[in-house]
Amino acid sequence: MKATVVCAALVVLGAGCHKRTAKKEPVAEEAEPAVAVSTVPAPSASVTAAPAAPSAARWVPAVFTVLPGRNASALRVVRKNDVVFVGDKPARFDLATATWSDVPALPKKFKASDAVALPDDRVLVVGANDEESYCLIGDAKKPWRKSPGLESVNAGLGTFADGRVVAAGGYDERTSRGITTTRIFSPGAGGWANGPALPEPAWFGEVHRRPDGSLVMAAHLPTPQVPRAFVLDPRAGTWTLAAKATDEQIAASTVLLSDGTLVLAGGSPGSRGTVKVPPTRVLGSKATSWEELPPAPIEALEGTIAGEIDKGIVALFTRPAYGQELVGFRAKISLLDVANKTWTEGPAFAKAIAPMHVVTRGDDVFVVASRGDEGQEEIVVARAPKSAFAQAAR
Repeated sequence: MKATVVCAALVVLGAGCHKRTAKKEPVAEEAEPAVAVSTVPAPSASVTAAPAAPSAARWVPAVFTVLPGRNASALRVVRKNDVVFVGDKPARFDLATATWSDVPALPKKFKASDAVALPDDRVLVVGANDEESYCLIGDAKKPWRKSPGLESVNAGLGTFADGRVVAAGGYDERTSRGITTTRIFSPGAGGWANGPALPEPAWFGEVHRRPDGSLVMAAHLPTPQVPRAFVLDPRAGTWTLAAKATDEQIAASTVLLSDGTLVLAGGSPGSRGTVKVPPTRVLGSKATSWEELPPAPIEALEGTIAGEIDKGIVALFTRPAYGQELVGFRAKISLLDVANKTWTEGPAFAKAIAPMHVVTRGDDVFVVASRGDEGQEEIVVARAPKSAFAQAAR
């Protein structure tokens, strides 16, 4: 069996791209009279009990923009003015004009697994190739060329304030084990170098940059899947284990708040879990342990995405679990007020969509979703004002 090797590709997006305007769906706002929203208070003794199902909430007055023939489960990279989707049919969505345009395709044998935006608006794509260890570098005008690769999979990918990219931990297929290796990519040098090792193996990490420049990564091991939080101080040049839970939490969503607080919400308890619904876990910017808040009042098993849609307010959206049909899927939305430690039922979307990504920009929230049968999927972007969510949370 051939080893799977992770590689990277650079593509410059901009004036050199071939542009086209996608067919649009009617954009009339859909709304219903507002009804009372329900607040789920913190339980007095335990957070292990599954919360009661929320009552109906008002619709989000959203504008929908459609791109046929694509699936929103593709990797997405948020840049200054747009969102880039990297997959079999790459595309970009302009946040200001709500229009779509094409992106140069990656080579057929290149399988993207993660991506991140660089300071100059280029996109670094980490992927796998089954034949040899190399990476691909290209832009909208020049042909692709080989570049050094990254020999690990499922590493946590993030960026320093100076634009360098960090790939922390991951999985070594040669040994079938999680690793502690950290690799750093310098855009100017165009290659990877060794960085500080993690204090213990971790994979499936999500790396976020805090306001003070430090990096925080939420990750776990294959077994047991206990959430861990690692912090890298660029000045000290070392990773520290900031927090480690005592119970499993699988496929949870992580959100970094504007004040540097890390929130871990949703997910499922796993085969070794001792609770029916995992608690919401919060790690303050100076904290050394997880604080447990009530679980989200939605069915958030395996399929959740989250984003900070206002200061201290996290929106959690259900999305289809692996293998679940997209047709007719209607997402449930819950809102967490972190300061008050309460969950509130959020407004719903009038149309059946399956959210995959959340992006906030200015006064708007963009929910990127999929819908349609297999082979007939389309990307739907629902644009709604932050106020539609934030007012419900408070």
